[in-house]
Amino acid sequence: MDWCAIVLAGGRGSRLGDVDKATLRIGSDQLLDLVLAGLPRATRVLVAGPTRTTSRLVEFVADQTPFGGPVAGLASSLPLVREPAFALLAVDMPDASASVAGLVGSLTPDVDAVVPVTPDGHRQPLAAVYRTTAVRAALAGLDDPFGASMRRMLSLLRVRDIPTSGDHLTDVDTPEDLARRRER
Repeated sequence: MDWCAIVLAGGRGSRLGDVDKATLRIGSDQLLDLVLAGLPRATRVLVAGPTRTTSRLVEFVADQTPFGGPVAGLASSLPLVREPAFALLAVDMPDASASVAGLVGSLTPDVDAVVPVTPDGHRQPLAAVYRTTAVRAALAGLDDPFGASMRRMLSLLRVRDIPTSGDHLTDVDTPEDLARRRER
């Protein structure tokens, strides 16, 4: 199946002192570049958020409603998606991108989204694969994407949960998270 990736990189980074998470460094690499490195080279990538220097060619998409959350970033990017499916990734989960190509094959005609689920039952919709037409319909069913929750959007989709260890879904939200990631 033909697919692209949307990387959400327009957040405030408030728990990290209002820093741009995409430009945080782990070793010599920015978080955004680590996410991009996990994607197949042939994958078209849209990055929702401000334009930045990256290690590979991407299309930057300005958030129509800055700091409106992941659903708002998705809504800003979706008009540019021409593939039948897309992976949705958060810039603060640098290891998640390597797993999404494997999820694409689980996106069968009877489901709209394939979402990894950790052993404790936590769904991670920001490291998942979606059917484009279904998400367009779901977004149309929301009053306003600004501040809308991913959980609400998922409730409007047919979701296949995929059990995972969750190790690759560790995010960088706090200074402690960043320190742990740098230690690895």
